Amino acid sequence: MTRLNHDVAVIGMAVHAPGAGSLEQLWLNLLARRDAFTHTSDDELSARVLSWAKRKDLRYRSISANIEDRQRFDAEAFGWSAFEAEQVAASHRHFLEISLQALQDGAVVSSPDLRIGVVTSVDASHFDQLSAFDADPRVRIPRRVGGAPDFMAARVAHALDLKGPSLTLLSACSSTLAGAHLACQTLREGGSDVMLLGGSAVSDSPRLGYLGGLDGMISQRGQVRPFDAGADGTIFDEAVAALALCRLSTALEKGYPVRAIIAGSAVGNDGDPEDKASFVAPSVSGQMEVLEGALENAKVEASAISMVEAHGTGTLLGDPIEVEVLSTVYGRQGATDVGLGSIKANVGHGGPVAGALSLIKACLALEKGVLPPQANFQSPNPRLHLDDSPFHIPTRPIPRQDLNMASVSGFGFGGSNAHFI
Repeated sequence: MTRLNHDVAVIGMAVHAPGAGSLEQLWLNLLARRDAFTHTSDDELSARVLSWAKRKDLRYRSISANIEDRQRFDAEAFGWSAFEAEQVAASHRHFLEISLQALQDGAVVSSPDLRIGVVTSVDASHFDQLSAFDADPRVRIPRRVGGAPDFMAARVAHALDLKGPSLTLLSACSSTLAGAHLACQTLREGGSDVMLLGGSAVSDSPRLGYLGGLDGMISQRGQVRPFDAGADGTIFDEAVAALALCRLSTALEKGYPVRAIIAGSAVGNDGDPEDKASFVAPSVSGQMEVLEGALENAKVEASAISMVEAHGTGTLLGDPIEVEVLSTVYGRQGATDVGLGSIKANVGHGGPVAGALSLIKACLALEKGVLPPQANFQSPNPRLHLDDSPFHIPTRPIPRQDLNMASVSGFGFGGSNAHFI
């Protein structure tokens, strides 16, 4: 296999994240170390009929990271009736629009001789609230089909007339990175000419906040602070993101814009090794295997990498294990002066969309030649031992002429791990 057919080009990207309805706004927020968490007022909580008891629960945090314009959707552009649009969940509607934007960003024009596929992931936590038993039979099936995870990729394929494979893939927080790995394999094997990759985590109504608890897992302070001494957990957000991928040889042949190149990747699962404390706990050995596998698959040494976009949830358990693994693998291969960051500080934890957001951040940084600073970072968590590692945390934008290669990690509950070069 030639290198051109092994490498996969990122030719288009689109995002709708908290505080950022475009790639440009997302990049500006990254440079400004701006986060998108907002406080819900008592009046808003009352208007949404949130119970007084819940509001006064000492664990309750009226903090959220929601996308804007959730109800906006151009049904006519896709030939939908108003009734059909009303039955389709916000997560599906927004992903359809973002998918079209990613193809347009990549200058991809659908044609009979162009096989385009889609691999998507969706936050399915709202599915149990769908009206599967609605008394009106005219609504029951359209509403179920309009919100169930099974149908999101197929809906995009139908609406955009895509003939390639259409799959919804779920592996918790590593979903879109696992989907990207599958998309790259499909392209390399010739199963598709272009692949759409991404996901959606959008509720039909804005989130008002969350109940804290699970010490070290869910933030009590109401900020996500990866790698910081004051980190106390993560916050789950809303987001939609998509990337258009194709073989590098195809991009060069058709004149598509090449925004970045995926040289290699690996996915795997922890299993149940001795170093794994529980089903949801991370494992050093499992993460190490995918880091080494991705570097081997890409045929590069870690010494060539200048930026790592980590999973970086800001949790007391996850961050130290992740940095321990990175320091071991990258240090052993001679990496030095590597910028370490996590987009979750800016937009929260996107659940199944987290990996796609991280890929987009890494692609933008490589395009701009700038290491973006880490939001909500003041001083390093001493348990990370950063002084003895190849990594540093940028606190200001750092232009770097040697920023030619970055890596991205994603780890999911249950031990589903992914790493990209």
